[in-house]
Amino acid sequence: MQDLFYGLNKVGLTTTLDQATALHAMATQTDTDPNLSLQEFSDLLFGADETFQANLKNIPVPDFSEEQRLLEQLQNNKGQRTIDLSTLAPESLEKLRKRNQWRAALQSSLQNITKELLSIDTERTYMADAKDLMKILDRRIKTTTKMKDEKEELHEYLLMFQDESSGKIKYRELAADLRGFNFDLETNEGVIPKSAQSITSGRRSYFGAFV
Repeated sequence: MQDLFYGLNKVGLTTTLDQATALHAMATQTDTDPNLSLQEFSDLLFGADETFQANLKNIPVPDFSEEQRLLEQLQNNKGQRTIDLSTLAPESLEKLRKRNQWRAALQSSLQNITKELLSIDTERTYMADAKDLMKILDRRIKTTTKMKDEKEELHEYLLMFQDESSGKIKYRELAADLRGFNFDLETNEGVIPKSAQSITSGRRSYFGAFV
């Protein structure tokens, strides 16, 4: 339960220990280890069935002092980097804003996008053909006319999640990035999460100019 609480909050899904305990009770576990495996966590997070099926009477009352300890640990480990927007070249700053505008549009429709992707991903590879993904995005994302003329930024963003061997898009990683995305914080204040998986920091650094 602690791992689930920590993991959900780490990817930007604000969760109490009470909620994490209830979610843990819903998870389908394939072994005797009380901690969820990566596959079990993914199935819980991306599963299409949203019906709550756990028996609340059988769920133990969480230790709220433990919740406070976990929150403090999360905060201590949540290092941030700041990008000085004034140091960026005008074209790079404009590119950042366009990219994040697409990320915000994707984020607002993420639940419906994920459901459609799961419906065609019957083998649960958590990867999608780029053409299939674009068809879903065209149906689900609300865009302006200007954004439709700037799709190259969307394409570049999606390619950051491309599997090198198959060419498919790893939509589980895409969803994780979008769930933790804060448009105002990253676009207007230049505060970027310090993460190896972040599009704007770590191994996927794009704009640079960190201070």
